[in-house]
Amino acid sequence: MSRGNNNDTKKYTQEFKDSIIKAAIETGNIALVARQNGLSKELVYKWVRQNRESNREPKANIKKSLDNSNVKNLEA
Repeated sequence: MSRGNNNDTKKYTQEFKDSIIKAAIETGNIALVARQNGLSKELVYKWVRQNRESNREPKANIKKSLDNSNVKNLEA
């Protein structure tokens, strides 16, 4: 049997993927979240990576811009 058979591919809803991605990011433990949900860690890593790539703005930049706006408010 070939591994490339698309009939064996499972489809997951975006809502399910989002919940897995959120749990993986919040816990910081992708392998644990994958194991708890019966998924391969490689699949969860892929979903998290794709999510990060689609949200191009790094979290550090968001925090920095918030900090700068707070400084401006304090100076006023």
